[in-house]
This record gives sequence, C-alpha cells and structure tokens, in this order.
Amino acid sequence: MKQCIAVGVIATVCCCLLGCRERQGRPQTLPVRNSIAAIQTAVQMYEVVHSEFPDSLEQLTASDGEIPAFLKTENLIDSWGTPFRYTKIDRFTYEIRSAGLDKIMNTEDDLTN
Repeated sequence: MKQCIAVGVIATVCCCLLGCRERQGRPQTLPVRNSIAAIQTAVQMYEVVHSEFPDSLEQLTASDGEIPAFLKTENLIDSWGTPFRYTKIDRFTYEIRSAGLDKIMNTEDDLTN
C-alpha cells in the first residue's frame, strides 16, 4: 500500500514538473482569448446600436454622439504587441484574429473568435 502511494506521489510530481516545463514553452493565450471575447462583445453591442457590424475595429473606439466608445484603442493590440485583425465576412459573420506569438497572420499559432 505504501509503495502504491509513493508511486502515485512520484507520478504526480513528475506530471506537475513536466506540465510546468510545457507551459513555459507555450505562449500564454488566455489574455488574448479574453481580449478577443471583449472585442466580440463590443462588436455585438455596436451591432445592436447601429443595426450592422462595424467596418473596422477603429469604429469601436470612437464615441458616437451620446454613445461612448465601446473599447479603448489599447484593447485592439494583443499580448504580443500586434494589432488584432477584424474581417467582416458578410452581414452576419465576422472574424477577430490575433497573429499569435510569431506575429504573422494566417499561421498555425493564430487565435480567432
């Protein structure tokens, strides 16, 4: 029984150590995913007010009469310092994209909504 517990503890420690090493090698994507979600919310709020999606993300940072801006300009930059790309695909569809760690759009590490 003690041997099983010892093996379990050793396995747990090894998994934790390997997991920590793996996480250190990968970019931290959670803040970028949160930023994409915030931009997505702002796009949807814009659509409610204006009955259409914005043509660009910059429209979300401008106040419109009595309606304040939906986002601050600094919210349009990802954690790696690259601007998010917004593409209005059609009347009902859009994409928000981060270039990811390599800072190159349309590569394997990109993050999208």
